[in-house]
Amino acid sequence: MMLESTSRILARIDRNAFVGREAETAALGEAIRAGRPTVVMAQPGSGSSELLRQVFDRSFGSDDGPAPFFFEAAEDESSSHMAARFVREFLTCIVAYLRRDPGVIAASPEVCEISELAPPADGPWIDRLIESCRADSRLNDDRAFIRAALSAPARAASRGVSNAVLIDRADLIADEECLGMLRELASTSGVSLVFGCRRRHSLSREPLNRLHLRRLDTHDAAQLVSIAAEEAGLVLNEQVRDLVAILSGGAPRAIRRILGRAAETGIGLSGFARTASVYTDLIYGGLLGADVSSAIERLDRQAGRDLGIVQMLMRTITSGSTSLADWQKHSRLMSDEIGSVIARLHVEEVVNAAGGRIVVDDADLILGDTIRALDSAKNPGQRARQIAESAAAFARRSPQLMSEHYRRSSLLDLRELMLRFDGQPVPNVLLDGVSFRDKLKGLDKAGIKAALAQEKEMIHLPRIAFAAHTADLYPPIAAICSRERSAIAVGVDASGQREIARLAVEIDQKLEADLETAVFWLDRLEMAAAACDLAEFRIWLVAREGFTAEAHAAITERGAVGSSRRQAETLSTFLSEGEDRSPEPDRYELTIPMGSDTEMIAAHMAEEVARRHGFPPRSVNQIKTAVVEACINAAEHGLSPDRRIRLSFAFGGGRLTVDAENRGIRLLDRDDAASEPSAPRRGWGLKLIRGLMDEVTIIPTDDGTLLRMAKILAK
Repeated sequence: MMLESTSRILARIDRNAFVGREAETAALGEAIRAGRPTVVMAQPGSGSSELLRQVFDRSFGSDDGPAPFFFEAAEDESSSHMAARFVREFLTCIVAYLRRDPGVIAASPEVCEISELAPPADGPWIDRLIESCRADSRLNDDRAFIRAALSAPARAASRGVSNAVLIDRADLIADEECLGMLRELASTSGVSLVFGCRRRHSLSREPLNRLHLRRLDTHDAAQLVSIAAEEAGLVLNEQVRDLVAILSGGAPRAIRRILGRAAETGIGLSGFARTASVYTDLIYGGLLGADVSSAIERLDRQAGRDLGIVQMLMRTITSGSTSLADWQKHSRLMSDEIGSVIARLHVEEVVNAAGGRIVVDDADLILGDTIRALDSAKNPGQRARQIAESAAAFARRSPQLMSEHYRRSSLLDLRELMLRFDGQPVPNVLLDGVSFRDKLKGLDKAGIKAALAQEKEMIHLPRIAFAAHTADLYPPIAAICSRERSAIAVGVDASGQREIARLAVEIDQKLEADLETAVFWLDRLEMAAAACDLAEFRIWLVAREGFTAEAHAAITERGAVGSSRRQAETLSTFLSEGEDRSPEPDRYELTIPMGSDTEMIAAHMAEEVARRHGFPPRSVNQIKTAVVEACINAAEHGLSPDRRIRLSFAFGGGRLTVDAENRGIRLLDRDDAASEPSAPRRGWGLKLIRGLMDEVTIIPTDDGTLLRMAKILAK
């Protein structure tokens, strides 16, 4: 039961000012209490650090959950220093929780003081942990010390102190071995692990529960502007409120910095001109866009020289996009540096990089303005003039931003929608225009939701890594289509095997689009695909009222997809509900060694889980057999270095999902992946598994395979 205390411990803002995050806070709190390892996939500027801090404070005030521990990874920190800080801060949080005294955290005691503060019953194991991190410990300069320090949560759990480890900015941990040690906590009984990281970091691909965190939408951003303005003693009209929400891009910290600077300088925000003045001051002062400049400075520092990244970013903005060849020709980077530098800029979302093209998202105002401000620093003698000109330009831009905002609000934003494609299974009716019209047209939202829940025909969306407006990559289309109406997305299919692209357009037509209109846009997007050298692609046309029968026939014949606007909106809602939904209420995990008939242990667990959730005997036996086959397949063909199979059983929404994961040779990389073994054995491979289960998906991981099997509970 959560206590009602609203006092802050680590949170930087009051709970009532933490707007737009109710669903994420509740989902993360539930995951912690249930012991489900979770990765928070955060868009830069979305406020993931504050989310973890808020969850820490609420967990600290709870009387029925694990002891919370918040740890913030730091840039350029050595592994040994990070480990020593980790164990000290962990013990501080644990002792504070055991004493129910947050003042211990505020006091930040030294290691030697912690044992004196600990309750007597916990003194012995805490003393042993403290001894391992003393400066004179024999382990202090050894990897063994790091492992011992990072295993502190597991040691505490073994002593009956269950705990929740919240690691903020885990993507800054450069030591992959340390990251692996922390990842092992996910399978430790009594430890709830939460990673907060950039959504494009490799951690976001871990087989953990995922919580997507984006910047605030315009409504929530405007609400936060109002709250922060009141806190700062500022009076805003609605136009300025909305302008600040737009300038910030929905980033909570940017909102507070704009309002804080207006109050601090006494300029106020009485109109667009004064708002532009405050915004200019923050951009050129480096307080807005600090994440961007920090990412660039970090890369320069690691290389030991100025890499000329800002100049290449300006070239990218000016030309709309650049290629790897452009970076090789014009940047100061060595050939072996280009890939890693662009990859890091991509993770930090300074650029979008995929398919050999690099794009700066000019819809992110702070990003583009920060790059221009950094570029102006190379001419310090002209800086004052450039600042004045920028302030005037920002003021002139403000009414245009408002107009563009009103126009975009009426559009689907296909680019953002496709960026949410992450291999999810969705009902086919959400993409098949004819099926949607025949099955769902005329139903209200509740009726559509109920009908979708009954749909059996599912398809998997691709995994999109990069998306841009079509005009950025194929400028000629700007002559016939407003920039926001068309987008190109690049990624891989759900299996991770084939590179694919999606080209989409929202057609500006009030009635059903006819054959001529459909063919016109199919031709134009095929031209865009050819210009962008997209070998494998699929076109997605969206029209307000859908398409005529003749148009649908032409669309299908050319391998494209045609949707109505309502259909696309329903797909967006379906994806949002999947992202915001709390993790499955029942999850069971097991790790078994390979060989020695250990698959029978997995079969026994599968049987227990299936029976618990009401599956009939026939289905129970099918699930057991499929699990056994998955384990045998992994053991015989995976060449796993650790000889382990990690199994997860999750029941929710009337379906049991079983994940079998192993390290080693990826299933889809093996020569025999599509064939059955000729020699007789106990099972019949993937063919048998597919016959036993309702859905089977092979998901390649960075170092192995995750086989996902689902069985639907018949009603």
